[in-house]
Amino acid sequence: MPDLPPPAVAPASDVHTPPRPTRRIVLLGGLATAVAAATYSVYEETFGSALPRHATTTARASAVTGIALPVLPRDDGTLENGVRTFRLKLAPGKTTFLDGQETTTWGINRAFLGPVLHANRGEKVHMLVENQLGEATTMHWHGMHLPAVMDGGPFQPIAAGTTWEPQWEIRQSAATLWFHPHFFGKTRDHVMKGLAGFFAIHDGSEDGLPDKHGENDFAIVLQENLLNDKGQIDTSDGTRLTLVNGAIAPRLELPDGPTRLRLLNASDSRGFQLAFDDGRSLVVVGVDGGRLNNPVSVPNLILGPGERVELIVDHADARLIALNPDAGQANGATTTTNTSLGDAPADVLLQLEGGPKGAVPQTPFPSAPSPAELPDPKVASVTRHLVLQKGGPGLTIGIDSGPATPASTGSTGTGGSAPTMPGMPGMPAAPGTTIASPSGGPPVTAGLQQPTTTSPSTSTTTGTPPASSAPIPGAPAAAMEEPSFTTQIGTTEVWSIENKTDVVHYFHVHDVQFKVMDRDGQPPLEHELGRKDVVRIEPTSTVRIALALTDYVDPTFPYMFHCHMLTHEDQGMMGHFTVVDAKAAPS
Repeated sequence: MPDLPPPAVAPASDVHTPPRPTRRIVLLGGLATAVAAATYSVYEETFGSALPRHATTTARASAVTGIALPVLPRDDGTLENGVRTFRLKLAPGKTTFLDGQETTTWGINRAFLGPVLHANRGEKVHMLVENQLGEATTMHWHGMHLPAVMDGGPFQPIAAGTTWEPQWEIRQSAATLWFHPHFFGKTRDHVMKGLAGFFAIHDGSEDGLPDKHGENDFAIVLQENLLNDKGQIDTSDGTRLTLVNGAIAPRLELPDGPTRLRLLNASDSRGFQLAFDDGRSLVVVGVDGGRLNNPVSVPNLILGPGERVELIVDHADARLIALNPDAGQANGATTTTNTSLGDAPADVLLQLEGGPKGAVPQTPFPSAPSPAELPDPKVASVTRHLVLQKGGPGLTIGIDSGPATPASTGSTGTGGSAPTMPGMPGMPAAPGTTIASPSGGPPVTAGLQQPTTTSPSTSTTTGTPPASSAPIPGAPAAAMEEPSFTTQIGTTEVWSIENKTDVVHYFHVHDVQFKVMDRDGQPPLEHELGRKDVVRIEPTSTVRIALALTDYVDPTFPYMFHCHMLTHEDQGMMGHFTVVDAKAAPS
């Protein structure tokens, strides 16, 4: 596709106040509140007895509901000398969720949430991430294939008052990605306050799909949040609100013809089981890493934290809802075959308006012009066994204690797990935490050391952490720099991920788009056949994925893998690995 045009971005406002709803919309909002009152406590369903049960089950009667869907601004950056530059300012703001009451929020170039960035495959991008939050954070490019030093995980903290400038070349297919903080121990807090935005990549393969931003192509953030008695975001306790681009049960006036909905779940832990209230099918054309080879029609699907899905709709007078787990998700069971919603309680997410009444057949869409680029398990040379488990005070990911096995043997290891440390294996412990020394020496205390800088040896870009000699909370402690494992560049691997806990987890790997091979020996769901970077893993279940490590080598800075339920991530259900070139001659 041709280069994107220069941006025409209006000045960001520090205060976002939704317009007053009409009486008709107030009635819709009342329906949404009544429905929400019958829904489950999401934290109890998700965590069981593993975590505190603090979420209430009703939305406030004074919530501002039924407004027009807020459209996240499109940002094409500035293109100069072949480099597309984006300026992202992270700062506090004020947002009105409850009628007549302002909530302190965080945003990216706006008061709450962030823009939708657009770039083309093959372009070089330069990010200017300015931190005006008053405390350190990070910015992770979720789903992006890029050098580890640019990844924006816990190893790239951005000190308050500084600007981080990662650069890389877009080397992947068209996809709806996103970006969010990944600050160790505070990811949930930072994301729930509003730090999340989209990153849309284009490569010409989307011809035929709706692509007019804000007209027939909408980027939509679904997020369950908690507001305390003072109307402020409180991740420890509060009243549950389901937000859709920061609004509650908004309406969307559809244009003539098909409309594309790019949906992102940016919640802490809730999985949204999406459906239409009249039982018509969801038409899925894309998932985390891009377009499916063929459109898939499903009665409903579960969108977990961190996952994205692209839907095509060409009808109105319907509501997109999130089902109660008892209507197909009871006890964490993945059920996407129920065809009758009955009287199941549900959250109203989005009211579609503007088209003919009644069910209208979905517009058929052609297959993708080229098959999805998926790793081939048949050429995998390594198999790893990872175990999601409880350990110490929190949650961990155990790594098989033996060496990785050749994939051709079909072995997934002995089922043992490597010794784990408080927090996460091989990851920075919270400042002041006493941990065992990896070298077998006396225990050490996790400090606030600033990571050193290494340029990826096969990368065309370089970058550094924040230029500061001052300690930064959340930076890796020297004793925790040993990776969970190291892998060879150019390797295709099969990971067997076993969930030994009694709750659902959503497993995410940085840098790669993987192939979901099977779940307990059964084929993946239809909409999981595309490129994925998050996969749902049921209690006592095992999922196998295939992934390929390409392009970037860095023996110092790692990539992360973790549960994308933000509370679990903060508790330490996370590990990291480095990609090296063992065949390269020593420098």
